[in-house]
Amino acid sequence: MNKLLKYFFVLSFFPSALWAEPEETIQPVSEMNFIQIMMPLLMVIALIFMIAWLVKRFNPKLSTMGMSKEIEILSSTQLSTQSKLSLIRVGGKDLLIGITPQSISLLKEYDEPVVKEQPEKEQVALADQFRSLLKKKPE
Repeated sequence: MNKLLKYFFVLSFFPSALWAEPEETIQPVSEMNFIQIMMPLLMVIALIFMIAWLVKRFNPKLSTMGMSKEIEILSSTQLSTQSKLSLIRVGGKDLLIGITPQSISLLKEYDEPVVKEQPEKEQVALADQFRSLLKKKPE
């Protein structure tokens, strides 16, 4: 009786099951198919990381392009994994600050510049940097 109810249930909701042709058996993914799928994916991911590394390596000021010129980070050093010491310039004054995950503390305020301004190298466009990299011939 249970079998009959089960078949009745299937046939009442899926009447096409009566005249449906047997489906082709689906072959499991072989190791070769898996490798053929994963290799291009891994190559694209590696290419993305490589381009990001190149951009960061050859254009370090890229991350500070949107920052205000009124506040400059002159120098910074890591004291431990979660704390650092930074020398910043705000409004012509140099400030020595300590930075921890819980707070930022002013340690010393200098009226005169501690670090003399270094002339900035001319910012080269990113496209020009890649063009110069491509023109270089390996020796």
